[in-house]
Amino acid sequence: MKKTTWLWLSVIAACFTLQVGAQNATSLTDAVSLGTIPDVNTTSQLGAPAVITHTDGFAITATYTDRTAFQAATGGMLTFEDFEGGPTPGTLLNCGGEISSAGDGCFPAGEIQPGITIVQQGSPGNTLAIGTGWNVNTHPIVGCNNFGATLLLTFTNGDVDAFGFDLYTLFNATTAEIRIFGTSGLIDTFSVTTTNPSFFGAVADEIITSVEIQDTAGNEASEIGLLEFGTANTPPTITCPMDIVLNASPNTCGAVVGFTPPLVTDNEDDPAPAPVQTAGPASGSEFPVGVTT
Repeated sequence: MKKTTWLWLSVIAACFTLQVGAQNATSLTDAVSLGTIPDVNTTSQLGAPAVITHTDGFAITATYTDRTAFQAATGGMLTFEDFEGGPTPGTLLNCGGEISSAGDGCFPAGEIQPGITIVQQGSPGNTLAIGTGWNVNTHPIVGCNNFGATLLLTFTNGDVDAFGFDLYTLFNATTAEIRIFGTSGLIDTFSVTTTNPSFFGAVADEIITSVEIQDTAGNEASEIGLLEFGTANTPPTITCPMDIVLNASPNTCGAVVGFTPPLVTDNEDDPAPAPVQTAGPASGSEFPVGVTT
């Protein structure tokens, strides 16, 4: 099932390193084979908020750790992908390649929203889909099988300047690096300390082409779940001039007033449209005695 509305979403990034005796699991499927999936009740820091550290920023205008604030800032009309219609609850599937609306080993054609692809970078055959409740994930999640691998989320329609999702680390808190690419190349990098779950959202002043998610320490396998993406419908910002107070000359009933036009900024239009005055005397006109607004 998928929807294209503003909704409360949960998107998910998950990672862990497991050890039994001298054996280390290097992927989620290894962990299944070794029988080393931790009990849900032992996972750390459930529900704590994300800590976002800004590393290298150019064109990201805002980041969010709260879904409600993100939706308010973006207009609440982004596309929503819930990754339903894939594996059954509690199961894990290898998708055999990138996940997209074209269909793959986990989702039939048309099940995934158009405009996105998801793949384990450098090893497409290790892209996974995980059903609800496999661990603490309360929604389906998709992403990497291998620990330390990079999850690549690509926006293919050239119309995305905002995205948001919840991050899960299913077994242990970790710090994931999120690299955001736009038409100019790498535009921002964030280090996000995640728990279960915590929200991450971003809005850019240029088109976002892709996002990479990775535990650079090599301990975790990055997964995402519910995804919100599209063009932010952010209202323009209008900065009006300061109040002006003038004294009328003797025996006059007003004064000529000049003022600079308001400053308008708009993340959807570059340059922003010029402001249009719809009421009141124009700059350079004679204003009557009293207060004019």
